[in-house]
Amino acid sequence: MLPLTVAVLSLFACAVVAQNCGTTLTWSIGNGNMLLNGQPFVLKGVNFFGFETDTFAPHGLWGGASSLDVMLDIVKNNNFNAIRLPFSMELALTNPGNPTVDCGSNPTICNLNALDLMEAFIDR
Repeated sequence: MLPLTVAVLSLFACAVVAQNCGTTLTWSIGNGNMLLNGQPFVLKGVNFFGFETDTFAPHGLWGGASSLDVMLDIVKNNNFNAIRLPFSMELALTNPGNPTVDCGSNPTICNLNALDLMEAFIDR
């Protein structure tokens, strides 16, 4: 199971990194490390739950707790390079039209349906 997990994560990481740089990516393994262009590649991830709950929105966007931009700035400023974004089958199949988002803190995403909110999250 571990080799399959590493392979899937490698493909995901490759897609993420390739999208953000214009250089050729060369993956290899050396001294027990995954290497990207000869340098150790460390996957540092964060989990954003909420799309799998009855709010259909990342936790913290309701009640004025925070804005999407503030939360993603925290992720960026702490050098995370992967985000796990769990979601429910209900969200995928029904695309609820009213995710719980505080409009005062998040005016650009407050009227989106769940899948459009997820797309806005991923795009940022």
